[in-house]
Amino acid sequence: MHAPNCDIHIYISPDGTYPLHPGDIVRSHPGWQEGDALPEGWLEVECELPEEMPTARFEEGADEVVDVPIALIFWTQELAYRDDDPTRPYTKWSSEEEVPMRADPHPADGPLY
Repeated sequence: MHAPNCDIHIYISPDGTYPLHPGDIVRSHPGWQEGDALPEGWLEVECELPEEMPTARFEEGADEVVDVPIALIFWTQELAYRDDDPTRPYTKWSSEEEVPMRADPHPADGPLY
């Protein structure tokens, strides 16, 4: 599972299409390059990550390096707009669900499949 990051720039087009990437801007505005001012009507989506984004839940006292998690945590992102400035979109993250794992990864009664 990879951790989300803010290395990729994401944009919204003037017609509201989302998510778009730098190549999408170049396709509609040849000659535009990252670092240039955005063409009229385009918005960059601000990337904000929560301080912690765990991808698994472990039993209390477990060693996260060697022990099997008791659940996996999946994160989703959605487009949101700031209450104080609706022209500033950002990514809003939330944990979507936890999927329980089997308590014993090597059951005595046979393989997992």
